[in-house]
Amino acid sequence: MIGHKADVSYLKKEQPALFGVHCFAHCLELACRDVVKSHPSYQELDKFLLDLYLFYHNSNLNRANLNEACLAAGSKVSVPTRVGSTRLLPYTLRALNNLWQVYPALVLHTSQVKQKGQSKGAIGKASGFHKKLTCKSFVVFAHFVWDVVVQLSLSLQSCTCSVADR
Repeated sequence: MIGHKADVSYLKKEQPALFGVHCFAHCLELACRDVVKSHPSYQELDKFLLDLYLFYHNSNLNRANLNEACLAAGSKVSVPTRVGSTRLLPYTLRALNNLWQVYPALVLHTSQVKQKGQSKGAIGKASGFHKKLTCKSFVVFAHFVWDVVVQLSLSLQSCTCSVADR
């Protein structure tokens, strides 16, 4: 832990042989976050995942209807998860894993809301979600990010991870 007031290296300053070093995996994760934050397609994907999470998190009706759509589509019953955090890779990976698990149900549910809908706001949001979920370039980019994040996350979790390996 590297900090200014309460980290291990700060508390052990009287030991001249002790020096603080950032965790290699954490440094790479922070660098990765800084790179993708400026990429417009990634920003669009991140916003989509957050909006999708909020759409189902804030509405019991949407959640219940998604569960029914999961059963109808034969996919695992699950809801989208939150994506934002300081730990970019694990949260993004979890959100994308959930997205792909319920993808058929999401397409089904958003098309149903778009057709019959509850309110104008829900119809507009579901229509936007459906458009993104069925857009080839958006889905391909989301799969690309998922592939990269899976590989990066797994390699950073390895006990033998070093700069020379990557």
